[in-house]
Amino acid sequence: MRRFLKIVAGLLVTVVVLAFIAVFAITNSNWGREQLRTRAVAALNGAAHGIVKIGAIDGNLLRGLTLRDVSITDSAGAPFVTASEIRTGYAIRPFISRKIELSDVVFVNPVVVLDRRQGEFWNYERIFPTDSLSPKSDTAGVQFGDWVVLHDVRMINGHLTVRVPWSPPDSVSARVRDSVITAALDSSSRTKVIAVAGGYQLVQEFREIFGKLPLARVAHPDHKTRLFVADSLRLIALAFAPPAAVVRQMRGEFEVDSDSVWFTAPDLQLPASQLSVSGRYTLDNGDMALKVMAKPVSLNDVRFLYPALPGDGTANFDLALKWVGPKQQYLFRGLDLKMGTATARGELGLTVADTLELHQTDVTFAGISTSLIEQLVPAIDVPRRGILSGRAKIDGALTSMQVDGDVTFNDTQSGANRVLAVGEIGTADGVLRARNLRVTLRPVQVDLIRISVKDFPLGGTISGTATLNGATDTRLTATRFDLTHLESGERSRFTGTGAIRL
Repeated sequence: MRRFLKIVAGLLVTVVVLAFIAVFAITNSNWGREQLRTRAVAALNGAAHGIVKIGAIDGNLLRGLTLRDVSITDSAGAPFVTASEIRTGYAIRPFISRKIELSDVVFVNPVVVLDRRQGEFWNYERIFPTDSLSPKSDTAGVQFGDWVVLHDVRMINGHLTVRVPWSPPDSVSARVRDSVITAALDSSSRTKVIAVAGGYQLVQEFREIFGKLPLARVAHPDHKTRLFVADSLRLIALAFAPPAAVVRQMRGEFEVDSDSVWFTAPDLQLPASQLSVSGRYTLDNGDMALKVMAKPVSLNDVRFLYPALPGDGTANFDLALKWVGPKQQYLFRGLDLKMGTATARGELGLTVADTLELHQTDVTFAGISTSLIEQLVPAIDVPRRGILSGRAKIDGALTSMQVDGDVTFNDTQSGANRVLAVGEIGTADGVLRARNLRVTLRPVQVDLIRISVKDFPLGGTISGTATLNGATDTRLTATRFDLTHLESGERSRFTGTGAIRL
């Protein structure tokens, strides 16, 4: 990344240095500017293992210049950089000290492709294998390329594509490797993976980039990182398959170290959201860590994170997000969520990988419909329609969750059901599992049993307590149960121990 940024600056510097020569040697005229273009293209192509083109050079060469129809490709013609126009101003004095200080730099319609395949270098490293655009000197001290600072930079309608190597996780066995690759290549996958010579690539796009940067510190002898200060930045980000992230305004600082971008954006505006964001993005593999303060955020604006979110709704929260490979982790604190008639408040931890896992979750909720649950978690098929409310503490995967909850389910078919539960519960492949699960019914409609036993002969309600262990496909045992059945005014009480298998 450091070399890529210096290449962009070096392109300008090469032309600027030759412009000084042109001013004094061949005059500041149209003929002189054409001579400058010819010499600049020859010098750049001499340094590149690729093809550099400049359509025209305009401007008063004493103060600045404009490059038109600029393109850089590799030797096979694969694109690296194109721009319809690049403008810059400059002064002579910094160049005498080998300092590159450019001002009022404008990139018009720049298109950049950063491409790296498995076992190969980045495309810009192959095109410019060394910092060959910087003039060499045997003099000690600052050399050309050591000091590159741009002031008042503007980008107009930029487009960035990042292509990095992709392969199934090392944890995947050889037996399922092909199916993982097929799933990644499928158009329904959230990650955009393509087949290329020698393997596969993950592709990410950032479109319609418009920005104003008071400072772009590309290189400086006193700093190991590059610094970019943005007053205004807007773009459409497609780090994954649509929906895209639409950034209407961003103000902040971006620091580039090796192949990572560190950023702090205290003012980030999406179409209907106001956020403060900080974190790190790894260009090499797309991994990301974020801290977000949303006050508030529209759920429709953040569906790029989780497309199953409903389009209507708002939320206030503090979020810690971490993406590593296929694993996505979300931790919400201070959550205040509204989705139509549904509300939720508290803390929520969610891990999305091969399975769904809840952790550090402690929420109070109301108006949660079963259809909303199925929308948020497509893997769940709720057998009854209705509305849930209550509170829940949950920690663990869906197959084995530690729970402490008090939930009321208003079933549209049979009526209200209230269950208090403390212990371990899980579900997978239609099987319910429990371990030391202490359950209190206050009460529950017997009709719910018909979800599993269609011809169950009893109706009414059941109230009482029991401790459950086992699984419904083998033996689910209820110990120390004390249950009361009420139907049509008739009351029955059951105590003891029992077991069922469904």
